[in-house]
Amino acid sequence: MIESIGWLGNTLLAVCGAPQAFQSLRQGHSRGVSAGFLWLWLSGELCAGVYAALHLNFDAPILFNIGCNVLFISVIMRYLYWPRANALALADEIPDQTETIKSQT
Repeated sequence: MIESIGWLGNTLLAVCGAPQAFQSLRQGHSRGVSAGFLWLWLSGELCAGVYAALHLNFDAPILFNIGCNVLFISVIMRYLYWPRANALALADEIPDQTETIKSQT
């Protein structure tokens, strides 16, 4: 039972980055995502990976979580630093929704 809870929790944590990674992939940019957030997240995942590998004897659920998150972070960072050529031009054409939201409240 506890193993199932561990797998469930780590699987849910592993897919947390998927929506942003898929959005970055689809739009061709990661505009609006903080580079500081991504670097801290990546550093935390790498440190947790070393800890899991050396102290937890390669605990599979945790390493699965870390592996997925490093993959998603890599995709997001790729499009943050190297967006597709036309992606930012297209993003500039999308109206900013913050004023619309403010006026509705």
